[in-house]
Amino acid sequence: MKTALISSPSYTLLNLNYPAECKFGTRVGNIVYLHQYCKRMNHLYIIGNGFDIAHNLNTRYHDFIVWYLGQIWQDVVKNQNTEIHINDPLITIEKDNFIPIFRPLVGGIKDSNNFTDKMEGFVQSTKHHFHYTMSDLLIRILKKDKEGWADIEKEYFELLKSCFKKNDGSILELNKGLISLKTKLIEYIVLVMQGKPTPKDTIISILNSIEKYEKQLFLCFNYTNVLQFYDCIKTKDIINILGSYNSTIDSIIFGYGDEMDEMYKEIEDLDNDEYLINMKSFGYFRSHSYQQLVDFIGQNDYKVHCLGHSLGLSDRLLLNTILKHDNCAKIELHYYHEDSNDNFDELTMKLSRHFDSRIKDKMRNIVVPRPLSKSMD
Repeated sequence: MKTALISSPSYTLLNLNYPAECKFGTRVGNIVYLHQYCKRMNHLYIIGNGFDIAHNLNTRYHDFIVWYLGQIWQDVVKNQNTEIHINDPLITIEKDNFIPIFRPLVGGIKDSNNFTDKMEGFVQSTKHHFHYTMSDLLIRILKKDKEGWADIEKEYFELLKSCFKKNDGSILELNKGLISLKTKLIEYIVLVMQGKPTPKDTIISILNSIEKYEKQLFLCFNYTNVLQFYDCIKTKDIINILGSYNSTIDSIIFGYGDEMDEMYKEIEDLDNDEYLINMKSFGYFRSHSYQQLVDFIGQNDYKVHCLGHSLGLSDRLLLNTILKHDNCAKIELHYYHEDSNDNFDELTMKLSRHFDSRIKDKMRNIVVPRPLSKSMD
């Protein structure tokens, strides 16, 4: 009888010749029958923004939005006593010259509410000789940010569908706004990466839990290079599937990736490329990264490790390619704690949206239960 031993604080897990009536997780004495879970397999790590945040990097969309608004506000403050002409695809600002300032501008931007309050205050201070107009995309992003959560790519796609329904040419302005945001986002990431992230012991423990003879691939959805600070990770095993902050702006993929949306087929049939240029699937053709991933998951059974990825629908196409593949034998959700709770249940619900009713049984069979999953923190 062949056995594969895995250490555990309270008992030993074995992959044995098990009785037919034993199901996954059945415990007999100090033995838990794992069946195929101890089978040799490759390991695919899905790296999301939560991974960077766990390394104390301010890479939330909220952090970026506050920085972006702060840049605009600095221009306004710097030129408050002269003419102001700011013509950004997301916001236009105009102020006449030599208009007296009844309330000098001071301070910085704390959040999106603070920004709009200051802008409105300036309108009043200049007796309406100061004007600003925000694009629909920026208005929508700020609204969601005020509500506590802003997903720029999701908001873009919702507006894209609105443009499609109106079919009035507004898609051109929407795309200009997204390109401007992408450029600013990479500029912000460059500033964030001026520091040196410190590898986390919990992450190292997760990485060191696999056997040396098992292959691994790190699929990074971030624009940062935090993975390269881990000595145990080889650069050749890292795929920055959306591009990297230190590459050209044209190589950066920033948009939406849910081709399963009920309106997508209608949008595609419109035969207007403006509606498709920011769909992530077309960006994957710009490099060999997608083919590297396909080659890896086609080699052998593999285990997916979710490290900081929200499993949201903006990456649905690529996640479906991974999660629904016949070789996907196991999924471990490396959750993290916030206050007294963790996000394991949230991750399972988001994961469920990638499996339709016909194959949800597969999902339930391959997800590692919470007691056997390792947290990121």
